[in-house]
Amino acid sequence: MAAGTQIAVDDTPNFVATLEVYDAANSLLQTFSLPGMSSTIIDNSALFLGVRSETANISRLVYYTNISNRAIGINAVSIAIVPEPSATLGLLVLSAIAILSSHKSKIQ
Repeated sequence: MAAGTQIAVDDTPNFVATLEVYDAANSLLQTFSLPGMSSTIIDNSALFLGVRSETANISRLVYYTNISNRAIGINAVSIAIVPEPSATLGLLVLSAIAILSSHKSKIQ
């Protein structure tokens, strides 16, 4: 299973985004944090933060940033079931979903 999205913070050029990953028993599986930059250009350069698991044990994703009292924006959350344990296949699936989501949002 793989899931992820792009994230940005309103009126804040630099931030740190965090993703917490939980299983069905509400146990924390992993935490990821990365620095990001927000832009008003809308050029699809927002930080992508996602996770992939060999088993379908992901039940909940929690996204947040280090910036208090500011709205965060996320693109469409992409979720994919990846039947093979191949990292390359997972990356290809997530890339295809991201490209299709980006193309769809430009059409509207």
